[in-house]
Amino acid sequence: MTALAFERVGQGAPLVCLHPVGLDRRCWDELSLFLYDQVEMICVDLAGHGASADRSPDMDVWDDADLVARLLADLDIGTATVIGVSFGGMIAQALAVAHPDRVAALICCACPPGISGENRDSLAARGEPALKDGMQAIVETTMARWFTDAFRDTPPAQAVRARLLANNPENWAAAWQTISRFDLRDKLAEVDCPALCLAGRADPATPEAAMKALAEALPNSRLFVIDDAPHLLHIERSDVVAAKIRSFLAVDQ
Repeated sequence: MTALAFERVGQGAPLVCLHPVGLDRRCWDELSLFLYDQVEMICVDLAGHGASADRSPDMDVWDDADLVARLLADLDIGTATVIGVSFGGMIAQALAVAHPDRVAALICCACPPGISGENRDSLAARGEPALKDGMQAIVETTMARWFTDAFRDTPPAQAVRARLLANNPENWAAAWQTISRFDLRDKLAEVDCPALCLAGRADPATPEAAMKALAEALPNSRLFVIDDAPHLLHIERSDVVAAKIRSFLAVDQ
């Protein structure tokens, strides 16, 4: 495995940012406008995304967590707050379990503590349309799952659309294989760092109940539900998400 691509934005205590499936480090641009003067955001391209190396279908979140931990070591960052959205939130959880010395605090957005058995096959199959017909086959359904109707034609959402279309379908499919196997429900009691769980009330992909389950599984956590926020709440409701992050960091660091 090779090193992960990344970008550093802002100044202050480190905030490691792990993006959703199919996106890259640019998806944090909206949030950075509100946080650049308080934290240094280390925006990572996860394996198979952006400028990082391709991923294999047999990778799991532990492999991703190890790559992020290695990056922090290479950057001489001892501990950091880690934020992840959706797929990135799954990896953030794994990082907190496998490398607790690297995670000072955890912010999980729009991600469950595990995938139930009855949902695994359907999630694994999410990559098949792109493998067959290219990334254009998944764009409309994905955008509808990620944003509200009112936001879908805005420049930030259109940047997400362009990123999806530019992806390698094999990397997209491989990431969905990883997601389909994700389950940390029996591990999260080990995480004792402060944690903030952010849910979107308008999120069809990760319902509020799933985020409540995550908050209950993390011993030192709090849950906040953002009204009218969709799955990619860090983009569509970046102002509210940033305010919650600032409040969380002020209390816990």
